[in-house]
Amino acid sequence: MVMGTCCVMYTPADISEIPDRKILDIDAEVSIFESAVNNVKNDINELKNRLSDSVAADELALFDAYILMLDSQSLLGETLSRIREGQWGQAALRDTLQNYATQFDSMNDSYLRERGSDVLDLGRRVLRYLREDASHQTALPDKIILVGELLTPSNLTQIPIDKLVGVLSRHGSRTSHLAIFARAMGIPAVMGAELIPIRKIDGSELILD
Repeated sequence: MVMGTCCVMYTPADISEIPDRKILDIDAEVSIFESAVNNVKNDINELKNRLSDSVAADELALFDAYILMLDSQSLLGETLSRIREGQWGQAALRDTLQNYATQFDSMNDSYLRERGSDVLDLGRRVLRYLREDASHQTALPDKIILVGELLTPSNLTQIPIDKLVGVLSRHGSRTSHLAIFARAMGIPAVMGAELIPIRKIDGSELILD
């Protein structure tokens, strides 16, 4: 049995795994999000400039459309509203993108559905910059209980092993590689805890038995 602080490990490609996380410095989080959006805009403009000599002007206009999408009230405005309510940028963007996905998936027009894919791709690009910023800023607790949907031994490389006191995985079993590693390390592991509300417990103090 052990006590520690929950650190949720989520898959970069799976937006739905991003956990909720309340913030205190809203202005700083707004600044971080806006900076990530600007970085994606810069990437798009750089690509547009590189292709300007080899691609027709009407095709290059697609990049201008991407910039407009990033500035839209729907993508930018909705996410900023969620941040100002106290949600961190990654989860705020998660909710905006999931709302977009639901709307576009229900459309019959194939062209509009493709535009939905464009928006989701842009959102993932913004998310990549948000994750890079978070990885530089996050102060890890002294006692970490690593939590995730399906943890693997490779996840252990992303945190200091000397701070790891336990692992909790929603899927997997006592014969999983991670469980075997945890047993060898002498730390508690709970596998197959399917009812754990992973998105709601990041940063919480846990008792793991």
